[in-house]
Amino acid sequence: MTREEIRKQCQTSPALPFRIRTVSGFTIPVPHPDFIAFLTGTELVAVTGELGGIIVLDPHDVEAVLYDATPRPS
Repeated sequence: MTREEIRKQCQTSPALPFRIRTVSGFTIPVPHPDFIAFLTGTELVAVTGELGGIIVLDPHDVEAVLYDATPRPS
């Protein structure tokens, strides 16, 4: 995927939790679009976890953005 394709997925209304699946099969939960950042001056995307930690991804390593069938309650 491209950085812009991922950015468009973050602009759903209402904001929904989703998961990013990488080409290696690793799945990264994104509880809300506020947990993802698009790093200025690069193509990289950073995802922060609910309990801390940061995962930095090259968008070319992202295979899909997946939404759960039923969103979690707020």
